[in-house]
Amino acid sequence: MQSVQFSLRGLSLRVRLAGLTAIVVMLCIAIITLSSYTTVKQVLSQEMDKTLQTQAQAYIDSGFEFPSSQTGQGENYRPRFFDADNNMSVLIVPAEQAGRRADVQKFEGILSPDEISVLVGDDPYVFQTDGDHRSFTIAALDGRVIVLRLDISFTNQTLESLWLVLILIAVTGIVASIIAGIAVANSGIQPITRLRRAADEVSRTGELRQIPVYSHDELGSLTESFNNMMDALQDAQIKQKNLVADASHELKTPLTSLRTNIELLMLASQRKGEGGPGISDEDRKDLERDVIAQIEEMSSLIGDLVDLAREDSNPEVMSTVEISELISQGIERVQRRRPDVTFTTHLIDWQLRGDSFALSRALLNLLDNAAKWSPEGGVVRVWMQPIAGEGSDAAASGAADFSESEVEIRVADSGPGIPKEDREKVFDRFYRSIKARAMPGSGLGLAIVKQVIERHHGVIVADESDDGGALMRVVLPGQPG
Repeated sequence: MQSVQFSLRGLSLRVRLAGLTAIVVMLCIAIITLSSYTTVKQVLSQEMDKTLQTQAQAYIDSGFEFPSSQTGQGENYRPRFFDADNNMSVLIVPAEQAGRRADVQKFEGILSPDEISVLVGDDPYVFQTDGDHRSFTIAALDGRVIVLRLDISFTNQTLESLWLVLILIAVTGIVASIIAGIAVANSGIQPITRLRRAADEVSRTGELRQIPVYSHDELGSLTESFNNMMDALQDAQIKQKNLVADASHELKTPLTSLRTNIELLMLASQRKGEGGPGISDEDRKDLERDVIAQIEEMSSLIGDLVDLAREDSNPEVMSTVEISELISQGIERVQRRRPDVTFTTHLIDWQLRGDSFALSRALLNLLDNAAKWSPEGGVVRVWMQPIAGEGSDAAASGAADFSESEVEIRVADSGPGIPKEDREKVFDRFYRSIKARAMPGSGLGLAIVKQVIERHHGVIVADESDDGGALMRVVLPGQPG
């Protein structure tokens, strides 16, 4: 069995599909052929038996007996068959020659043992087939025994001819089934062949081309799934290229500055060792501070790039997340860095299913960004409230249509705010406005926030706070805690 299984696995799908189709059709033809032959044979046999029974009943009802001159009397009785109509012969045994007193030896060689059992009264009647004859033996109520024999040679020839015709039809059907199997296999494999060629083309050239969908069946769905997969691969490639291009561009500036400062420090140390003019201690300390600041900037940038790449890979670590707890934890962390900034909050219990780590990082970025732009002694206002879709300000601004099971989170600061023309761009990767270029940062924080919020089916909008600062409005789904 294992060798057969391995041999089938070695065959191509086209061959297996063609063979399976041919086998199924051949089995159907064989079943139809045998059923047809059996049905016809059974019908003919029933008709012959009905004819024998009808003729026997006619002899019984008429009380007919052959003259004793033809059969003899007493011990001189000689059983013999006489010709009747329709290829039939008949033997009528008188009552005195039947039953328990019948001389069985007289009937041996003329009647079969089963027919003799009816003659002596052991059986009421019997049907029997012997070669080209079909016989019916029955004991009448008046004691006589009627034996009818029908010549069925013509019927047998008809059945043999029918069997031959059915075999020829079956052979023709088998050949047709093989051809049909090959045709079905070729037709069924064609979409799969297109998919294979498309995959080979992608492997060879790297081009993610869409495959035309010619049907709406399972193979059409498979083609659509393959196209969706190629779309996802193409998006991943674009994101990877953009990330590499942006990262290389953003890393180039701090690396160049860092290299320049390190070369200056090395040159100053070399001149000092050679007895030449060096640099002052104050200039050295400035260069060292610049080097440390640039290293910290690069560390922050690399960390943001790692977070952004993690968001692009879209890990799903789903759990029940309490938003108000994440905000409270984020405020504690930010205040340790900016104790001069005051946070005022209005939080409500709100839960959703999501990635706790990603949401915590996104909310921390929002709070940290608000604290960074707030002046000394400034106030950051954090406000949470459930919203209705059509009545919310976010919906009125055209961000989205929200359902009633959503919460709006507002983070407002007292900084210089975001110019109106920059409010949509601040969520782009590495984008930094003219005012922001003097501040430390990579330009990735808000891009990470937007990715996390959208991955959790939410919306983020940049706006202006009441005192002219920046206002970040986040809408997330969920339910009250």
